[in-house]
Amino acid sequence: MRHLHPGRLMAAAVLVAAATVTATSGLLVSATPVAHDGSAAQPAVQSPAATGSAGASATAAAPTRAAPVVVGSTASPNSATANAGLEAETPPPDVRSHPAQILPSSSAATSTPTSTPTPTPTPTPAPTPTPAPTPAPTPVPTPRPTPVPSAYVTTCGTSLCLEGSVWPMYGASHPIWESNVATTMTLAAEEHLNLVRLTDWMNVNGPLTGAYAQSQWDTVDAYIAAASAQGLHVVLDLSTYRNLLWNNCVGPSYDWSSFLSWVAHRVNTVSGRVYADDPTIAMVSLAGEYNPPTTYTYTDNSGSSCTMSYSTSDLTSFFERTLSEARADFPNQLVDTGGFSYLDWNSGIDWKTIMADPNDQVCAVHVYSSGDAGTTVPNVSSYCRGLGKPWIIEEFGFQQSLGDAVRAQDVQGRYTLARDYGAAGVAFWNLGPQVQGVNYSATTYDINPQTPLTFQVVVKNAP
Repeated sequence: MRHLHPGRLMAAAVLVAAATVTATSGLLVSATPVAHDGSAAQPAVQSPAATGSAGASATAAAPTRAAPVVVGSTASPNSATANAGLEAETPPPDVRSHPAQILPSSSAATSTPTSTPTPTPTPTPAPTPTPAPTPAPTPVPTPRPTPVPSAYVTTCGTSLCLEGSVWPMYGASHPIWESNVATTMTLAAEEHLNLVRLTDWMNVNGPLTGAYAQSQWDTVDAYIAAASAQGLHVVLDLSTYRNLLWNNCVGPSYDWSSFLSWVAHRVNTVSGRVYADDPTIAMVSLAGEYNPPTTYTYTDNSGSSCTMSYSTSDLTSFFERTLSEARADFPNQLVDTGGFSYLDWNSGIDWKTIMADPNDQVCAVHVYSSGDAGTTVPNVSSYCRGLGKPWIIEEFGFQQSLGDAVRAQDVQGRYTLARDYGAAGVAFWNLGPQVQGVNYSATTYDINPQTPLTFQVVVKNAP
């Protein structure tokens, strides 16, 4: 702390004699004392440097010693604590308090004597005040990222965003083979959905060349264009290609790069848009529900016996490679693995490493069993929130055979689960017109107005 001292005042009494001889008497009167520089001396005091406090000033001609003044403020963690001390030094005694010297009138004029200056005492420094401790800063939460306006669905922290606002994905899966475009889009509007997940459009029981069949992709074109016209988005689910490979005894070692590039550069025959440049496509999903690493034996499409064997590292490498390729081919859309199953037990799927991959932009799961709901959802939601990524329930569903009332309660339970664990999106399996015992002989997962209680649950939970 700085100590501010007034300038020292050196006073000297000068006696000036004027001899006036009269018949009666004569007096010699002392002169008024002045400062050593010949001016009237006033001590100057500098204001202390303290945040928000005013400095003191000293104007008295003969001040006495003042106690140190500490000026301080306790402010917010981001402001400094200011302390300042002020010490006034005691000046020499005022010579004006001394009586005048009287000389006899008969004395002859003599030289004027000079008085000895009174020594200025050395001031004792005041103790330096101990600064007040600085409060520990209050932690400031990390602000949520500001969404960047975009025609494409993007991620913004642990949410999905569209055109600068949070966009809660609310959709349903639709196997393209099940019904036509018009019926599907009408159901999507009636159920207040904002997304349709397009699945299962390939003939997975044919040869590998069927992956590029024009007629199949023309149908996909029509669905994407119709969704765009209705203000909806789609998930382009490529697990249908994985299924075709599997049925032809081709496993995770196969490189998808040629297929992904072909899809990305496809021009929609209805809208004229290139797939990779179409904002209607919110996500490109690769291969949901991939079987756990082990050895499988089955008959493939050629009628031959197939033994498929792969390890945990084989499956992890597949997703690492394929996610990277898909991100390069679809730089505008989101890319994810597809919803995982089998995560409620030690299945050998290294889901944490896969979901931590920066090219896996959205963590996706499928929720059917009690283990999916009670183990997978808490684990994945917590882990991906820690990664700063959104997570979604890409698929859940219940059969109509449960009865409409029971199924309505179960569907509501899934929406509540998604909300409780902060899912960025949820989609049911599936959107379609089938009604068990009416237009479909077997049990079905479809939700439509012919299952009114379940249908109303979907409408009620729409964002």
